[in-house]
Amino acid sequence: MSKKNSQKKPNKKTNKIGETKKKQKGLLRIGDQWSAISIIALSQSQPLKALAEFIENSIDAGAKNIVITRGKDGGEYYLKIADDGQGVPRDENGVPNFKYVATHIGDSIKRQMKAKGAKGIQGEFGIGLLSFWTVGECLRMSSSGADGKVYVMKMQKSKASYELDTRRSLLAMPGTELVIQPLLPGTRGVGGEKINAYLAAELRNRILQTAVRIQIIDRVSRSEWIVDPPKFTGVRLELPAVVASPAGPIHLELYYNPDNGTSAIGLYRLGTRVVESLAQIDEFKDGPWVHPSFQGLVDVSFLNLTPGTRLGMQHDNYYMMFIEELKLLEPKLQAFLDGEKKRSEEKASQETTQRLRRAFKTAFTQLPPEEYQWFDIEGRTSASTPTGDKGKNSGATSTSPDSPPLDQPGLTAGGETNDGTSDTPSASDDSKQMAFFDYPGPLFSVKISPANSTLKLGKIKKLAAICKDRKNKTVTDGLRFQWTIAEGPGELKNADQAWAEFHTGQDPSLTQIKLTVIQHENSREAEAWITVTDQMIAEESVDSENSQDKSSSKKSKGLPEYTLQSERGKLWRSRFDESRNLIVINSGHRDYVYCEKSASLKLRYLTRIFTKEILLHNFQGISGADLADRMIELLMRVEESF
Repeated sequence: MSKKNSQKKPNKKTNKIGETKKKQKGLLRIGDQWSAISIIALSQSQPLKALAEFIENSIDAGAKNIVITRGKDGGEYYLKIADDGQGVPRDENGVPNFKYVATHIGDSIKRQMKAKGAKGIQGEFGIGLLSFWTVGECLRMSSSGADGKVYVMKMQKSKASYELDTRRSLLAMPGTELVIQPLLPGTRGVGGEKINAYLAAELRNRILQTAVRIQIIDRVSRSEWIVDPPKFTGVRLELPAVVASPAGPIHLELYYNPDNGTSAIGLYRLGTRVVESLAQIDEFKDGPWVHPSFQGLVDVSFLNLTPGTRLGMQHDNYYMMFIEELKLLEPKLQAFLDGEKKRSEEKASQETTQRLRRAFKTAFTQLPPEEYQWFDIEGRTSASTPTGDKGKNSGATSTSPDSPPLDQPGLTAGGETNDGTSDTPSASDDSKQMAFFDYPGPLFSVKISPANSTLKLGKIKKLAAICKDRKNKTVTDGLRFQWTIAEGPGELKNADQAWAEFHTGQDPSLTQIKLTVIQHENSREAEAWITVTDQMIAEESVDSENSQDKSSSKKSKGLPEYTLQSERGKLWRSRFDESRNLIVINSGHRDYVYCEKSASLKLRYLTRIFTKEILLHNFQGISGADLADRMIELLMRVEESF
């Protein structure tokens, strides 16, 4: 026997015992039909979602009016849904084809209707009716036939049979009536208000598109509702209303509302909500679609839903197409958010700066003007300010340490108010008729300006009475003034006038001034403190040349704006950029990052930053302990104004 013949190759594969392997094929089939039906019936775990499917069946049948009734009959709770639609499709004899409905689970009539070109129909699985198992024990479904009789199909939970019957009726019943009774213990407490809120959100676009009227009558709580789809609020985004994709259209309706931090963009299919928020989809968890200021919907007509719960999607090619189309829109959404964030920061900066200006201005009325000065930011004196800009330089301080600051409200030494107008009537004033509300009311509050001051021995301090009504208007008529020294040495002159002069004693001291203002039978009091010292801190910390430069400065005073500059890892918190008249704040500093979580905390942080820059501007060269004392002094009065 030749070697060639001895090495024959087998044509077929054999297993270990020498038997030939054969491929076997077959068709899947249900081994136990009732077990499969039970699994399908119990796959819907949400009673409200089951109710929404019943409503959608009515809408698919062309109903324009649907009435949902919740009540109690014979001690058992029930839920009834009645509509004026086309009813259950009839067979060749004109009788509602309940037999087809009961014996073709998973083979919906609607699928055949879609194949024939019907549009706007949501159902397609033929299993929605079985979800009554999650609502109650028994279902009775009624619909009229061509003969005028009312035909009824009855199905019982956990039973494999169904019953068909007729009932007498004087008039043919329009549409379909569905009654579930008794309700399961877990669904008895689902009242009309909860049903109303759920259907309004779940079927929002279907209700709007079909103009169906859904009425809810709760006989248990004796209340009624008309389902009104929620309206989105805010500014609608400039995005295409319809995005064309190879699989079908994607409808977009998105709004931006920063005042509502609990909003979400829902995912819909043909008007019915599939997912409450795009945040529930992994591909969008970290993108701009889940920003809390966005609200609206994305309606995707071509998504394939999971048949059982209809609360999810099949992750097929259509799903990936939907993801890709929305990803293409993300840069536009992010650019919009970045722009809004920048505008919001600028607005917040302006509002915060205004609050800080008011607070520091109030604090400066209570502090010695010869010690605290504003930043130089305007570049012109009040004398050179145009008429139209009067009032903008209200933060300017007096260049003379012995005169009151010009930013104080009330009268000035020349009988003028701080806005530059005279309190003495003139011919031009007489020609103008004042409105009723322009007249000040009765005396409400009194302050002394300045409320706190430091004075060198041998000097004179002018004190002004600031009298206001309840609306903060200056009061000047019918006032009597009584200036007294309540504590400490010194002497007061013009003690019965709106202005008084305080002359120091011979030794350093702390003097308390008291003012009583009387208007008719109404009286108000105020107090001020004057520290008399033999040497000023400003003289120790600032050389004479710099002091001369400041006193001869031709610039107005005020607080500058602030801007943010992120330098993470750097320890500096802020610095004053004199060339730009800006306080630059390091937004990357850990303290700023920490305080951003709260608006009030951020305001307090900015207050301390401005306090720091003001102290560095006013008290260069003094010791750390003195600087800390000044910080306490200033912060205590600033924070009182918030």
